[in-house]
Amino acid sequence: MGMQISLPLPSWKIILTQIIFYFILEDFVFYWGHRMLHTKWLYTNVHSVHHEYATPFGLTSEYAHPAEILFLGFATIIGPVLTGPHLMTLWTWMSLRVLETVEVHCGYHFPWSLSNFIPLYGGADFHDYHHRLLYTKSGNYSSTFTYMDWIFGTDTGYKNLKASKKAEAESSSHQKKQH
Repeated sequence: MGMQISLPLPSWKIILTQIIFYFILEDFVFYWGHRMLHTKWLYTNVHSVHHEYATPFGLTSEYAHPAEILFLGFATIIGPVLTGPHLMTLWTWMSLRVLETVEVHCGYHFPWSLSNFIPLYGGADFHDYHHRLLYTKSGNYSSTFTYMDWIFGTDTGYKNLKASKKAEAESSSHQKKQH
């Protein structure tokens, strides 16, 4: 891969630039791979293992068919393969990917969740919706950021559900004020 292991360490600007590139590239590749895994044959024979948990928790993020691990793992390593990063950058990237995937599978939307601070960050709520609806109709195929689902309209079910819940909460709040 052309990976560097010697000193000096790369500057924070280089690390940050490469990691941003990795996230963008990983999201693009993961989206299409994950969407393919929701076709009938691949879902039935491969991806259904990961979806055995309709309400996921952190450790289920890594629970998948070996073929899926190889298939979607490609999305995680393609960026470093293309750039030949320093080992420190690679470790940082891999740590962030594992933390992110565990967080989106944890089943909780914490006040400190990145989705509260970073636009287009999916988070647990976004991915939980994906696990509740099985097979090909789930949508929300994105990995970290939701721009691919937004571009291709595969997040409309999730958006409609959120809008419905918001309208219901506002109606309930309005009714309480009238009484």
